[in-house]
Amino acid sequence: MKVAVQRLLAPLIAAILLLPSILTGADQFLLPDSHGIRQVAITFDDLPAARSSFHPDLLANPKKFRARNVKVLRQLRKMGVPVAGFVTRDFRPPTWSEDDMSRLLKFWSRSGAVLGNHTTSHKDFHETPADEYLLSIRGGQEYLQAALGGDGQERRYFRAPYLHLGASPESREQLRGYLELNRYQVAPVTIDVQDWIFAEIYSWADSNGAEETKNATVRAYLAYLEEAIEHYALLGVSVTGREAPHVALLHANALNYDNIQDVISLFVKLEFKFIDMKTALLDPCYSKIPTTSGSSIRSWQAELGLPWASPPNPVRFLGPLYDEYQRVR
Repeated sequence: MKVAVQRLLAPLIAAILLLPSILTGADQFLLPDSHGIRQVAITFDDLPAARSSFHPDLLANPKKFRARNVKVLRQLRKMGVPVAGFVTRDFRPPTWSEDDMSRLLKFWSRSGAVLGNHTTSHKDFHETPADEYLLSIRGGQEYLQAALGGDGQERRYFRAPYLHLGASPESREQLRGYLELNRYQVAPVTIDVQDWIFAEIYSWADSNGAEETKNATVRAYLAYLEEAIEHYALLGVSVTGREAPHVALLHANALNYDNIQDVISLFVKLEFKFIDMKTALLDPCYSKIPTTSGSSIRSWQAELGLPWASPPNPVRFLGPLYDEYQRVR
């Protein structure tokens, strides 16, 4: 599998070898490779729960849902994995009170997780007026601080929904100015897996008692995830010239929570060591806000004038499962 990914990236690597030895704007990449050690910070988007990502009965019961979060965070701690989570206010289930939400977020914080702002509404900046979007960032931070109360955290982290930082140079500059003025650090992503596609099918199967489909979805997801992680790991080296620390984006969904040990074991299998997000962002490659939407690697490639190397396609792994889900959804 690793050889197959390397073959796909061969044209990009060849292009890099043709670049001048000193690249304008690339100095942050040309550093020692930390002795070739792969490092990754694990992060979760869409806390408390991405839409349609859990069985409705579990999501409707805040005590049971909090217990599920407790189990996941304890598993992660046992495996030595620090985490960060990004909160969207409007993803609070309608049956929950403000106290229910606060208790859940405080448990994450007291478990050592870094919590960041993912806006109030999860709207796409490419489809939302800038003034409205900036208000959503402000509201998301105010909500997070109120929910955490005395557990407020030292630094403001922001991650844009869909990793969209603006559809035009003007909108990107407006967002950049707002984030810098309000002392945010953008939480980047270099391993951007499309787990949400698998999670929708998994949740549908779980809610409808389709155990065979549920199990098949897990198998497809783990096969996809292994190839996707390796793709981004090799792509990162090909762009930065070293083993720069990665930041992986997972989503708060039943698929990841129910299979967290297998998910984390894939990173171990691919020889990653786990670090917290704060440590990862000390690396010079994260010293400025990305200039394009999407993963940081995409932004770095654009800066260096390199072509984008497409990641694995989830539909290839899902096959008939995807077609069937599209038919019945």
